[in-house]
Amino acid sequence: MRSYKAFDTDGKGYLVKKDVLQVLKDQGVQEHRTLQEFVQEIEKKEEDEPISFRKFFELSRGLIFLKRVMDRSLVIPMFETFVSNYKRAYLEIKEDQNKEYSGGSVATYIPPLAKANPEWFSTCFCSTDDQQSSMGDTDIKFSMQSISKVLAYAFLYDQIGGTEVHKWVGEEPSGAAFNAPVFDKLGRPHNPMVNPGAIMICALLVRHGYSLRDLISFYRRATLETISKDEDTTCIDEQLYREEKLTGHTNHALTSLMLANRAFPQYKSEEHTKEGADRALDLYFKNCSILVNTKSLARFGAMLANNGIVPSTGERLLKSSTVQAVVTVMTTCGMYNGAGKFTMELGVPAKSGVSGGLLTVVPSVGAVASFSPRINSEGNTVRGIAVIQKLSQTYNNFNLFHKDHHKRDCTRKPFQNLIQTTVAACICAYNGDQEELSRLYVLGIHMDQHDYDKRTPLHLAAIGGHLELVQFLVEKCGVKRSPKDRWGATPLDDAGSNEVREYMESIGGEKGATHTTYQHVAAIENVSDDQYRLFYAAFNNDVRLMKSLLVHGGNNRINSFDYGGRTALGIAASEGHLEAVKYLVVHGANIFHKDARGNHALDDAKRENREKVVAYMKKVIQEVHPEAKL
Repeated sequence: MRSYKAFDTDGKGYLVKKDVLQVLKDQGVQEHRTLQEFVQEIEKKEEDEPISFRKFFELSRGLIFLKRVMDRSLVIPMFETFVSNYKRAYLEIKEDQNKEYSGGSVATYIPPLAKANPEWFSTCFCSTDDQQSSMGDTDIKFSMQSISKVLAYAFLYDQIGGTEVHKWVGEEPSGAAFNAPVFDKLGRPHNPMVNPGAIMICALLVRHGYSLRDLISFYRRATLETISKDEDTTCIDEQLYREEKLTGHTNHALTSLMLANRAFPQYKSEEHTKEGADRALDLYFKNCSILVNTKSLARFGAMLANNGIVPSTGERLLKSSTVQAVVTVMTTCGMYNGAGKFTMELGVPAKSGVSGGLLTVVPSVGAVASFSPRINSEGNTVRGIAVIQKLSQTYNNFNLFHKDHHKRDCTRKPFQNLIQTTVAACICAYNGDQEELSRLYVLGIHMDQHDYDKRTPLHLAAIGGHLELVQFLVEKCGVKRSPKDRWGATPLDDAGSNEVREYMESIGGEKGATHTTYQHVAAIENVSDDQYRLFYAAFNNDVRLMKSLLVHGGNNRINSFDYGGRTALGIAASEGHLEAVKYLVVHGANIFHKDARGNHALDDAKRENREKVVAYMKKVIQEVHPEAKL
């Protein structure tokens, strides 16, 4: 019932089609397998046809995933924000105004690859909760090429175990070209991501009775694509396969060299061993020729990111130990001769192919699959790498080895970074917690940052009368001495003790605008992060976020207040956000609550000259108290 009411934006008493479908779109799950029947029933409704609580309950009964969607409990809570940044990255690369991403060229040493349009460009993301977003030429299929090495290695490792696999192939970077005839001190190919190693993986597949069909079936189970009786022939690029088999002289030579060195699993006779090696090479060529698009490849990567579990079905395809081995080898060996540089700069497991594909796996978050045929001198797609670079500039998640608190974490709830930095500093200052404030300062948190009402830690420390904290902020942190908050008040104006007032005057602190005397509010130790999230949602007019927050907290949360007695309604009214104000009022916000300066929401709207909000609040108050003089 709480979810139903929270998503009734206007307090109509019922939902309509767009109320429901919009939240699914925002979260990127409108095509999620578990919601298919639910979505079909909702889409049958007319645009303004009421959906009663009884009907909604009937349709959503047992859909635990739907509740997670509605209260933003998926792995990327603000998926629409992530998609906005993702799309911006894609467009910046595609438009390439500064000619940063126009380098590279289409691979020509395999004739079918040379026919690719160099301007093709697509990218797709799939999270571990199957949240999906795709852009560009996503329907164009391309051959997996070396990305197929991940497919074969993962499948084989899971079937026969790592001990058996690595008797025949190593796990260390080679430091040489991907097709170099070099081997480790045990005579093994260095790792499964170089050509000798991938051919050896195929030899082990053949020896244990597996075929191309097994690999394709495995891929399809991970990506939820069906496989027909003849699919193992129609889903590969036959022309490419034949060309590679005909002209892949280096791979033929590598196979012959490994035969000569007796590196392959031995059969009963030399003839059978040679036959096994030939079948392995044939499987290798076919595996490289498997056709995929970025949508399916991203889903395959999301299975790896989800520790071997298919996000939309919950089916475990790979053991945890297999996934650990696969993503580790992808990290150290996946980007040809550019693996070290890629890992140092970006630090995420990735595997590229010379057709222009790139699969990037972010453990516990999701996967990005990109396709753009222009490759650099190392054989890696120029624009595909740029996608990861752009995302890494915004999000910490796209580098597993380095974190920058100025960047976002796409898995964190909305405004979590602000809450754990700026708001945390303000709360510490208000409560006189110098130890925690010092810790935040050492972490690099800027103490001049302000909250939604432009209050800084210095404001709050002064209000609390905490002289030592005020001195710490001024003398150690070097903060500005006379910042003005929303009301034009400075720390000197609101000094909560004579000692603080005298100190602020002695260092040249200035007074601000005339304002009402600040009155202390009750202790706020129990105010949750979600309550501050609601304050920031009000500040940003983010009604969609408000809905998800009220699914959890109801009216108890909607009337919570901060260290200044400020509520979400007061903040929204101050900003003039009529949509947010209406939503809060309809859902039980106290229109008469007064903050630490004695103002209620109507006072806030009047002070800031928010005429539409003033008119609305007057109307609401008069409905409650017709005799009120406004």
